[in-house]
Amino acid sequence: MRIAHFTRDFPPKSAGGISTVVGGLVGALERAGVESVVFSFDGWRPRSKSADSGGPSSAVRIERTEGGTSLVRGCEALASADIARVLRECAPSIVHVHDALLWPPACSANEALGRPAAYTVHVAHAHQQLLRGTDTVTMSMEAERRALAEADVVIAPSRAVADRLSPTVSDGGRAAAEGPGDEPAARAATGRLRVVPPGVDDDERARAATRRRERGLFATAPLSAAKRGPVVSLGRFGDVKGSDEWIRAIETIATERPDVKFLVAGGLPHNVRSERRWRCRFEAAAPSVSAPGWLDGDAVASTLAEASVFVLPSRFETFGLVALEASLFAAPIVATRCGGPEDCLVDGETARLCPPGDADALAAAVVGLLDDPRRAAELGIRAAANTRRSWTWDRRVEAAIEIYQDCLRG
Repeated sequence: MRIAHFTRDFPPKSAGGISTVVGGLVGALERAGVESVVFSFDGWRPRSKSADSGGPSSAVRIERTEGGTSLVRGCEALASADIARVLRECAPSIVHVHDALLWPPACSANEALGRPAAYTVHVAHAHQQLLRGTDTVTMSMEAERRALAEADVVIAPSRAVADRLSPTVSDGGRAAAEGPGDEPAARAATGRLRVVPPGVDDDERARAATRRRERGLFATAPLSAAKRGPVVSLGRFGDVKGSDEWIRAIETIATERPDVKFLVAGGLPHNVRSERRWRCRFEAAAPSVSAPGWLDGDAVASTLAEASVFVLPSRFETFGLVALEASLFAAPIVATRCGGPEDCLVDGETARLCPPGDADALAAAVVGLLDDPRRAAELGIRAAANTRRSWTWDRRVEAAIEIYQDCLRG
């Protein structure tokens, strides 16, 4: 079995959660003996509804990952016919599309082969517009509608996404996860709509951070400002990501606790002007805010290892992988009840969960953990144990392979 993945900014390039998820999935498939070929559209934006991604084919590079996966870089410079040619040469069993806007070029390339096609809803474009209170139909929404209608299987990364898609995706109705309620969401039992959450890759840096937090579990007083790590958030900036509420929460926390440091990493890939505006707003919220932009993998690991609290302020997340990554480092987590994270975080047991859009609740939860280091450590350590028990890629990949096998069986 060979899977052709159509994605954007495949690692080590990174543009947020999709890059990380697809990189983790491909690596887990490699370890499970499933071949992949990745078509990576790096920094690509369609120019118009009718725009062809065609361009000079000389920009395309064929690379190999450390695990042996073929990686086609620079697909944004390929004409449709060239993508189809490369796809035929790769002879995939299944085409797996990870971005709505890549559904049309992937389908065009797959037309002659006629392989089964899967679509993962990493971003719920229609629901985002609903949250924004606008009825404007974007190009991403149009592509999403087509993918949901045409895919042989639609993969939801969480129960929250499946619940929102079930009225739209025919043949299967509501997606019901297998297993008891306290287990990770698994594949749905019937129909085209299936729930397959992603995973994370454990490593020694994360295990070392967990051991360090375990040793400090019996601290009874808040750490001094000099010893305490920053309150951290990582990811894209934007309204649906809760950036407005997080800015207001930072202002409140900094007023009550001027000694608290904040690290707000991330931005808006391929949108330098908007990213700069958000970073300026964050830095203006408090003198102790650092907004360094996107961090590489090593910097993310060191940041999560030192975080006194990790914050996910989103109004909606299809899964919220960054919270799972933070949990591996036993970082105490404050998150909103924003959909996907509720599959892997339990309020009062592995995180503090707040209503989305409530900046005051977000600030109160962060201050509460800063003032109670023992409780913060307990939450982080339990979250780390839960993630290692149920949410690593080596445990999650079998559900993806089963979906692929079902596609081949028709």
